[in-house]
Amino acid sequence: TTTLISVPTGKTLVVTDIVVRCSAFTVGSKSVQAIANVGGNSTSFNDFVNAKTFTISALGQLKRENQNDTSLVQYAAGVNLSLKITTGSNATLETWVVDVYGYYI
Repeated sequence: TTTLISVPTGKTLVVTDIVVRCSAFTVGSKSVQAIANVGGNSTSFNDFVNAKTFTISALGQLKRENQNDTSLVQYAAGVNLSLKITTGSNATLETWVVDVYGYYI
C-alpha cells in the first residue's frame, strides 16, 4: 500500500480523476493482470477505485479512472489517499506512476 496524498489539516480533498501511467515495462507471459484499489478507507482502500484491473501491455500506456457516474468521494483532513495493488503473475514487470487530480475545499 502506497500513500498518494495525505489530506492536510483544515482541508477536505475531492478527487476527480486518477491516471495510471506505465513508466517501465518488461514483456513477459503474464497470465494474471494486477488489480488496483484506490481510496481513503484504511481497511481496503477501495472507495474511489474498487478492484480495477489495469491491463497495461506497453511502456507509455495510461489508464484513466474517474467518478463521472457517481457521487464524488470527499476525504477529510488526516486521511491518506492510498493505492493498494494485488499483483498478477510475475512474468511481466510494470512500474506505475499515479497522477491524482482533484481539489481541496
